Amino acid sequence: MPARRFLKLDPKKRDQILDAACAEFSAHGYAAASQNRIIKAAGVSKGAMYYYFDDKEDLFVTMVHRKLAGLAEVIGLGVVDTIEQFWAQLDEMFMRFMALLEHSPQTAALVRTLVRTFPTYGAPRGMRALLDKARAVTEQIVVRGQEVGAVRQDLRTSLLVDIAMKAGEAMDFWFAEHWRDLDPAELPELNRKLVGIFRRIAQPRRIGDSAADGRGGEPRVRKIR
Repeated sequence: MPARRFLKLDPKKRDQILDAACAEFSAHGYAAASQNRIIKAAGVSKGAMYYYFDDKEDLFVTMVHRKLAGLAEVIGLGVVDTIEQFWAQLDEMFMRFMALLEHSPQTAALVRTLVRTFPTYGAPRGMRALLDKARAVTEQIVVRGQEVGAVRQDLRTSLLVDIAMKAGEAMDFWFAEHWRDLDPAELPELNRKLVGIFRRIAQPRRIGDSAADGRGGEPRVRKIR
């Protein structure tokens, strides 16, 4: 993380540096991003930049933490007391995320850079805190789904969270790559289909499912912790 001397800078100067970094990383990706271009755009000296940050990765991680702080308002469920409320809330959460990408092209570009460069299990140490937070929120969602009967309990919660994280990563990658080609009018239907994928993976198996015994009826669940 950045040195204290960066945190002691005037807020406007901090924002100026991080805005320049965000524009560079979003436009060129992590590998091709140039610290020299960031330094020029931010209006600081090379010596000052290395005085504030250890290296390129340190600058990138700091910028990501700052720029994606607003995701906390997007990710998460509201009040959930029933199975249908759970899936409806998940649908709304997906739509909030899509709206964020639609109204903030820079955020969409930054997400694209993230999923291209640092997959869930290949992120540098500085990114772990952000990923750990995302995992904690995902686990809260899974557990709440189990509590109301929307999410299966015959698999370990940690496995379900891993599956959700990797499926979410694949969807994020696809959206980041194809966002410019999407018609906003098709987003609600696409969103419902994506939630449907999660639902088919996560919902409890029922007697009568093709994977069960074909007779129909009540859920058959053996809880595993």
